[in-house]
Amino acid sequence: MHKINLNALKNEVGIDSAEGIGNFLQMKNPKGVYNWAKDKSAYGSRPSYNDLVRLLEKGATVETLFGIDYSDRSSAPVTVPPEIMNDPAFREGLQESIKAKVDAVVSEQVTAILKAKGLI
Repeated sequence: MHKINLNALKNEVGIDSAEGIGNFLQMKNPKGVYNWAKDKSAYGSRPSYNDLVRLLEKGATVETLFGIDYSDRSSAPVTVPPEIMNDPAFREGLQESIKAKVDAVVSEQVTAILKAKGLI
């Protein structure tokens, strides 16, 4: 998964620090938000599904959270309107999409670890 641009995220949700975002999300370790800006090889992490939903509701864009780049297109950034965010079908689809992406990344990481240890 891509790194999250924390400056863009802070601007979009109107919170002045990464740690403030972690507090908003009621994370056990609010400084964990800094890991969202790291590559997976540097032990980076990504927000949970529930955190993604809360950030979208707070004003974060899909582009920032999922690394969509419209620079080569004429399309403008997309925000998810509240009426769509509250649609159970949208939430279910979003959750399934995120789970599939996370599963793929975890599978890739597990495979790399097993190969490195000579187990496969």
